Formats: sequence, structure tokens, C-alpha cells
Amino acid sequence: AQLTADEETASRLSSKCTELESRLSFLQEQEDRGADRLSSLKENTKKNSSMLIDIEKKLKGFVEEKRTLRSRQDLYKEKIEVLNGKLREAKADRKQNEREAKSLEAIASMKRLFPGVHGRLTELIKVSQKKYELAVITVLGREADAVVVEDAKTAQLCIQLLKEQRISPMQFIPLKEIR
Repeated sequence: AQLTADEETASRLSSKCTELESRLSFLQEQEDRGADRLSSLKENTKKNSSMLIDIEKKLKGFVEEKRTLRSRQDLYKEKIEVLNGKLREAKADRKQNEREAKSLEAIASMKRLFPGVHGRLTELIKVSQKKYELAVITVLGREADAVVVEDAKTAQLCIQLLKEQRISPMQFIPLKEIR
């Protein structure tokens, strides 16, 4: 009986030993696979780190390029603003010149049609020295562009002509009324 028990124990131990050897073999295979996987992961990590550095460099380049483009855009916006201002001024000057030309044409036609029209006050005044021109025009103020006419009747005829031709109103100075 002791021999059978020892044989059973030896058989169990042998079976346990075979089982443990099998388990050890399995664990060693797992360890080898884990080591291979770890090695592969380390290699991929190195590659990914290198790629990350390259991508960060490119990103910095893009950020710098964006900054440069934005500053260029701001510069162009400023230039456009300046040009738009000049364009508005030019349009205003052109309109002013057109109004001035219409006024001059109207005065010329009034001179032809009505003998009592003498012309603009600024055209009739002769300043002896150039340095006083600005002072004289400043003193005259709005009256500087007034049209000098012989009498109030001529002024009314001129006003009627301006209305018919749809030309902006003008001021008239009738000589007989101011003497």
C-alpha cells in the first residue's frame, strides 16, 4: 500500500512536473513574444518620435508663414485704405471740377445772353501783390465766387436760366443796388 501511494504520489508529481514544464515553456514563449513586441514598440516609438519632431518643425514653419502672410495682408489692407481714400478724394475733386466747369459755362452763357453780367468777383479783382491774394479771398469769403451783375433784374434773369439748366445756385451782386 505504501508503494502504491508512493507510486501515485510520484505519478502525480511527475504529471505536475510535466505540467509545470509545459507551463514554463508556454511562459517562455509568451516572454519571447512580449520581448519581440517590446522591441517592435521601441522601434516604432523612435520612428514616431522622429516623425513628431519633423511635424513640429513643419508646424513652426507654417505658423511663421501664417504670421508673415498676416502681416503682409495687414500691409496690403493699409495700402488699400490709402488708395480708397485717394480714390474718394479724386472722385470728390472730379465732381467739384465738373460743378466748377458747369458754373463757368453758365457764367459764359449768361454773359452772352445778358449784357449786364460782368463775371465772377474773383475774376474781376486784380490783387497788386501775390502775397495778398489769399488774404483778399479769405476776406471775401463766400462772396468770392459771386457773379457781379448790373442790376437785380439781370440777377433774376440769371437765376431763372440756372433753374432751367439745372445748375447749382449762385450768388449775385447787383451793382446798382449796392452803390
